[in-house]
Amino acid sequence: MQQINNFITILEDIGDSEHAKNVNNEVKELTHNKDSIENVSYSVGLIKES
Repeated sequence: MQQINNFITILEDIGDSEHAKNVNNEVKELTHNKDSIENVSYSVGLIKES
């Protein structure tokens, strides 16, 4: 979660507040509403930094 929060902070720092807001909302949806994952209308993917 710390890396996700860092990513959101970086987005805000570079001025991409809309993307930061969308990522924050997606994280909340995926972590707080576990029963509603079936209703997610978009695919969920993971990005690994190498």
